[in-house]
Amino acid sequence: MNNLYLYLRNRLRDADGTEGGDDNTDGEQEKPKTFTQEEVDELIKKRIAREKKKLEKPQEKNEKAEEKPAATEPAKDDSKINELQIKVLCFEHEIAKEYSKKAIALAQAYLDDETDIDEALEKVVEDFPQFKKGYSEDDQKQKSWGERQTKPPVQKGGVEEAFKRKNPDLKF
Repeated sequence: MNNLYLYLRNRLRDADGTEGGDDNTDGEQEKPKTFTQEEVDELIKKRIAREKKKLEKPQEKNEKAEEKPAATEPAKDDSKINELQIKVLCFEHEIAKEYSKKAIALAQAYLDDETDIDEALEKVVEDFPQFKKGYSEDDQKQKSWGERQTKPPVQKGGVEEAFKRKNPDLKF
């Protein structure tokens, strides 16, 4: 840009009839621009504002970066503690390890203002006895349907007993 300026100035001098060539042919020097005090103050204020913005941006990024891990770490710790406490409750209720996640999910459905997690797990074990340790399906299959449902067996009449004696292979 500066070279273009010099070129054009020299060409104009040639057009006026003066000789082209050096910039300082007549001993003229370009005068430096002078600024008033208001202009200097304004320039300084603008520069200070730019520098403050530059300094604030990295600090904001650092603060956000520091806040995120700090905010998530306690939440992770609390959730981990809660999860472990619930697993201990599953162990206390003799829920088999392979069914603990399912039992916890079902217990979450039973939770409300009056029911805590311990009572909810008790309800889950009542409703789903297969979640308990040592539960075997063979024991349940040998029982009749009514016994599996924890209801007292139905009293059979004389006709049914006679039919059962004649057909021992049939199950009622």
